[in-house]
Amino acid sequence: TVSARTLDLATLAALGTQLPLTATQRAMLSDFGPRGRVENLQAKWQGQYPAINSYRIKARMVNLGMKAQPARLARAKTATSPGVAAAPAIPGFDNLTGLVDASDKGGSITLDSADTVLQLPAWFANPAMRFDRLGMKARWSFEGKDNLRVDVDKMDFVQGSLTGSLSGTHLRPLVGVPGKALGTVDIKGKLDGFEVNRIGDYLPLQASPHLRDWLVG
Repeated sequence: TVSARTLDLATLAALGTQLPLTATQRAMLSDFGPRGRVENLQAKWQGQYPAINSYRIKARMVNLGMKAQPARLARAKTATSPGVAAAPAIPGFDNLTGLVDASDKGGSITLDSADTVLQLPAWFANPAMRFDRLGMKARWSFEGKDNLRVDVDKMDFVQGSLTGSLSGTHLRPLVGVPGKALGTVDIKGKLDGFEVNRIGDYLPLQASPHLRDWLVG
């Protein structure tokens, strides 16, 4: 269990080799590459990284950054190690500001960020998606053993001349398969200032080569 009123993650990561941290804690700092600041942090978990089987994190994020994480397959319990549930890929990001309440059961996030970059290597060929402004309220939960449900109550963003507002739901397998569909998406929204010649930046990796060639030319 960890709690802190204010924590500078970049400083913590830089001092990690000098602090009395366990090998597991050092591995987490290296894999996630945290930077930025968290306030009113409350975190608890069971298991040892990377085989964490339950967790709960609540915090306010201020210009937070983290490396993207690949999806993780489920692992059955054995005589020497506990079972580990499957986990979806996690986007990386820079300059994320807002509130997060996350656990192995689901969670919620509220964002009010500026000059933000999302790193989405599991979704797009060009993984870096930049936002001048990004505001969002969203929730996620796990349905059954194999599906992740994401409900975006509201998302407003500015990308240069493009402005948009979106809401909707995405139900997807926890572990995607290259070339396969990313589940079911039901969204509605409004875009203003979209540049058609940039449509390739928004096509997911799962888009068929024929469709990509037809749209991008």
